[in-house]
Amino acid sequence: MNKNSYCFVVFTLVMFVGFAGCAKDTRESKLEDARIAMDNRDFNKAISLTEGLLDKDGDGIFDSDKDPMTGDDAEAAHLSASARFGRAGIDLTAMLDLAEKNASAPKPSAIEKTADCIKDADFKVVSDMIPVILTQQHLTDLDLGLKIVDVIISKNLVSNADKLKLENLLKAIGNAARIIVAIIVATDAPPRDNKPDHVPSGTELTDLANKVALSFVNTLDGLAGSGILSSNLLKAINTLRSNITGNPNVDINGTNLSTYLQGLVNQCP
Repeated sequence: MNKNSYCFVVFTLVMFVGFAGCAKDTRESKLEDARIAMDNRDFNKAISLTEGLLDKDGDGIFDSDKDPMTGDDAEAAHLSASARFGRAGIDLTAMLDLAEKNASAPKPSAIEKTADCIKDADFKVVSDMIPVILTQQHLTDLDLGLKIVDVIISKNLVSNADKLKLENLLKAIGNAARIIVAIIVATDAPPRDNKPDHVPSGTELTDLANKVALSFVNTLDGLAGSGILSSNLLKAINTLRSNITGNPNVDINGTNLSTYLQGLVNQCP
């Protein structure tokens, strides 16, 4: 091999390694930027960064059905789901802390009429902490975040059991929040204030009942997978379910959910 050919080969190898290193650095730098964005509650930026990494077909839109995720995508996916929860107005850490702190406080076993209004502590504890006026877009963000978490869990993308437990906890809290968010979005009439103002009917009520029932199942599945079944979050979610059905052994349906919602509509203004 002459000197010029040798130099060309070396130059090519250096360029290849350099580009490979840049690609790795670019991915890691985007993940780091996404972590910083999450810390700063800049959820739009975190979603853009992480879903840009998850977009495998290059069409500019991440779709968990069309863009298959691997173990290398686990952190980006986790950050993306968390950011979508955040953009939906859900502070996951605060929600868990609130469930833990409030579960030991006295609560009505069902919707309870007082001199002034009808109260449901489990519903109000969560709904009062949501800092935004919820819309269908917030519910869509929450649904997309939960879809990503389901892929992480079902495909076992995380590297160890502890991380899998964390994803299951994310699933549990996200689904617990989805119950409240879905109810608020479906029942809050303009001018919106995050309080139920009317009871939906027909297919709208049926769709809401299906969402609520599925979210309860997924919350319990997530708690079981997280290994924290003794958590007060379990108590809170079961109490809320009993409030809706009037009996923990009765399935949630449109009829009992409608009765429950009517009680919420008549709650404190």
